[in-house]
Amino acid sequence: MILLKWIGINRETNSGTISSQEESLMTGFICSDGGDKLFGFENFGNTCYANSVLQTLYYSKPFRDGVMRYPKPISVSPNIQNTESFSDDSATHLEESSFDLSLSFASSSLISHKSSNNSHTHMNGTRLHSRSFDASFYKKNNLMDNTMLLNNDETYKNRRLMGKFNVNIDSSHCSTYGMRESLFTCVRDIFASIIQSHVKDGICSPTKLIEVLRRENEFFRGNLHQDAHEFLNYLLNVILESIEEHDKLNTHTNGNISINGESNCSVSAKWFHSIFEGVLTSEIQCLTCESITSHDESFLDLSIDVNKNTSVTSCLNSFFSPEILAGNNKFYCDFCGDLQEAEKRIKIKRLPKILALHLKRFRCIEENGNYTFSKLFHTVVYPYYLRLSNTTDDANDPDRLYELYAVVVHLGSGPYHGHYVSVIKTELGWTLFDDERVVPVNEIFVRRFFGDLPGEATAYVLFYQTLDITL
Repeated sequence: MILLKWIGINRETNSGTISSQEESLMTGFICSDGGDKLFGFENFGNTCYANSVLQTLYYSKPFRDGVMRYPKPISVSPNIQNTESFSDDSATHLEESSFDLSLSFASSSLISHKSSNNSHTHMNGTRLHSRSFDASFYKKNNLMDNTMLLNNDETYKNRRLMGKFNVNIDSSHCSTYGMRESLFTCVRDIFASIIQSHVKDGICSPTKLIEVLRRENEFFRGNLHQDAHEFLNYLLNVILESIEEHDKLNTHTNGNISINGESNCSVSAKWFHSIFEGVLTSEIQCLTCESITSHDESFLDLSIDVNKNTSVTSCLNSFFSPEILAGNNKFYCDFCGDLQEAEKRIKIKRLPKILALHLKRFRCIEENGNYTFSKLFHTVVYPYYLRLSNTTDDANDPDRLYELYAVVVHLGSGPYHGHYVSVIKTELGWTLFDDERVVPVNEIFVRRFFGDLPGEATAYVLFYQTLDITL
């Protein structure tokens, strides 16, 4: 008998009780929008940075709905072409684990069992060991309870491959909705495959997305450790570019974009702007003539400095605090016609529906002309609910209340190595997504990554969404 005791979960196999997530996965009803699905993502050796971000985007309902409606909605059909086992290329590098981090849900009767004897190799055939984490790694980083009992007889890989439904997305369906292949179409294909799958949990292999990512951006090629925030920023910008490019390629009819001669009012980049894009107003006041110069700048996320023993609210207050421009940093005032001391203020003019906060935990140090990066393990407390007060007088909905729905966690001592996981509030409750592993957790678990506990696991990107969010 296997006993898993995660933080907040005391489930014994002989108790006869099951969790709410288990009960939901075992029921026959499947939500049409895919919000009740729990799919892990396969790791291709070093792609945990992408997996953690993709999970947070999938469980943003307005973003998921927007993706599935653009450029036109697709009908939900159970006849999606999924596979019950990975292809030879994609299944080969699932790392074996001597301990069980799977949900262990009793849903295997929903699918047929199929074993696999493939070896563990990377996409290019090179054997990798970077994703082989033993129990001590998770224990050190507060990802598992001390009372967790290990099972050395049955490997994680075999349990997942034999008892879960697997989706390998190694081709693009962009032509079916009239777009060129891009990261956006790859994301859409991933979302569609999960939503249209006839089971609620399994493993998704984003083969095509990683292929396109490495083809389009050499920074993400190779097997080096990548940065989850850099991927998030790049992905969102590329998605926006793809949408705007597609809009321009289509003719406009009465202000609406026409696709194949049919007007589609929902087709527009506005849906993306309304979800992630906010607007900052920078005001600079000359301290000599007191004139004010201002300009607006859009943002998709905010990167904030972190200090010792602080909170996200305090970090945001520092981000928006006034700055005196003096000395070599004086401001050129057009009214005075000269360099003058000035005061700079930043305020929020438009609040996004999804607020992504990047905690700048990696610090660059210069010594004798050499630059090195280190990680800041400062304690940064993040709240479940957040309200931004530094808004302009004409800001839309200045009292908007945000709720934490996802945390991307970095495990490691520095920016060049480590691991990323995400903790997300799904429709089934808080859940830990660790590549192929999907584990239910409770609300207390979400607060284990302030940086005040032993280990190297700290929150890196926080995702807040408006409580009354709608598209």
